[in-house]
Amino acid sequence: MLIHHTREVSVSDALDGERKIDLNPSLWPLLNLSTETAYVALRRQHYGERSVDLLDQQGIPLGYFMRADTVIRGIPIKFIHPLIGWESTGWVGCDSWSADRWEQALRQLRGTEKWDLFQSLWQSPTESAQLGRAALATGMPHLIRSCPLRVIHGFRSWDEYYQSLSKKKRDRYKNSLKPLQKLGLRVGSNVSYEQIQNLYIRRILRMPGSDNAKTSRYQEFLKDWLQALIKDNRLETVGIWQGDRLVAMALGFWRDRIFFFNFTAYDPEFRAASPGSIAIYKIIEVALNKGAELFSFMGNFEYEKLYSSQVLETHRVDVFSRSLKGRLLHALMKFKKK
Repeated sequence: MLIHHTREVSVSDALDGERKIDLNPSLWPLLNLSTETAYVALRRQHYGERSVDLLDQQGIPLGYFMRADTVIRGIPIKFIHPLIGWESTGWVGCDSWSADRWEQALRQLRGTEKWDLFQSLWQSPTESAQLGRAALATGMPHLIRSCPLRVIHGFRSWDEYYQSLSKKKRDRYKNSLKPLQKLGLRVGSNVSYEQIQNLYIRRILRMPGSDNAKTSRYQEFLKDWLQALIKDNRLETVGIWQGDRLVAMALGFWRDRIFFFNFTAYDPEFRAASPGSIAIYKIIEVALNKGAELFSFMGNFEYEKLYSSQVLETHRVDVFSRSLKGRLLHALMKFKKK
């Protein structure tokens, strides 16, 4: 998943209390990037992932399998148990399957090739309960955990969103704009891939951690993914410039009525001006004014509380095979959960 944000602000003043939102059931399937055709094709191309024909009653793919290194407390599972291999992303947040239907799918999955873990992310609480009941019925070990997703929802425009903010948040926004005039910064759109690469990749390479983003494989995947979004007119970018110099940017992409905020990056030389924060505010403004019904931060990072107190309650469900490997992985992930 493309969730790599750079941070430039302290959130010791993280503002209002969290508010859980209810989501229109029709939006849940749109959160499922395993049904995003271009994304899946590129994951297969760059990461060697492959499909397994696991279909529902309407012939719709339930999910696809991918090879991944599961990590428990920082240690790749392959070093603990080298035979553990295939995992599945599963069906994400469809919010419409009965426990009987899930049971049928799990039994079908159990009869396919060797596997260890069926992983279903960003599910609605309703759907995770159905899947949990199906796992019990098939005798498969499973875990359900809460994964809150930071969002902006229920606003028809930027002005409506802005008026809903607390005075402290509005003051913070107004203060963030002051450096624009002082430093001669300007806001624009249509940041090119070359500019994204020069700022984002250069910034990532200097950061501790972010090891996946530093690999050439990820950078090639990102290049092809962004170009696919540009081709489909789904990529949205905001840039902060000083003259011809890009000093900060934020980008995301559309999927129907949902806008996914992908990442932001900024030039450390301008850190004091918080240009990355300005870019985030501006891409929120663009998305809401273009009709985003849901603005997803694609995670729940601490700094995102500065922009929204709303969270969508989603669940991650892991269903494990009844093999020795599956049971071992279940025990290890259950230990990690504590």
